[in-house]
Amino acid sequence: MAMQYRGVIQVARALEKEMGKEKTIEFLKKATAERMLNYGKTQAGRMPNNNFDTYVNQFRSGYADSLTMKIVEDTEKAFELKVTECIWADAFLRAKAGDIGFAWVCFGDYSWPRGFNPKIKMIRDKTLMQGDTLCNHRYIWEV
Repeated sequence: MAMQYRGVIQVARALEKEMGKEKTIEFLKKATAERMLNYGKTQAGRMPNNNFDTYVNQFRSGYADSLTMKIVEDTEKAFELKVTECIWADAFLRAKAGDIGFAWVCFGDYSWPRGFNPKIKMIRDKTLMQGDTLCNHRYIWEV
């Protein structure tokens, strides 16, 4: 995984020299938000429907090879999981690039569900990438 993101880190560090760190991180966040919004739209187009259950179902059965997580709430209108291990956080933090990793990977977690369905909102105030002991993803079905 670290090899896959080495190029992203190198480009981001080069951009920092040209634009400064703050502008680089904002640029990466903007690009990531757009990329993941489009990914959510594409993903929704491939599914039989784009409702809340369809979106959160991917977390019930997937990502075992990428994340160590526990589902702590699973209702018709709310889905919350706690992530305690993440291959993306591991890769970026090992490279001492957690800020880049947050902007390139984690920041897209907000726009991805909106792309899938604008009624799905993600709330999170902790990430492994930013040095917390877990990521607390909470998805809300705003109907």
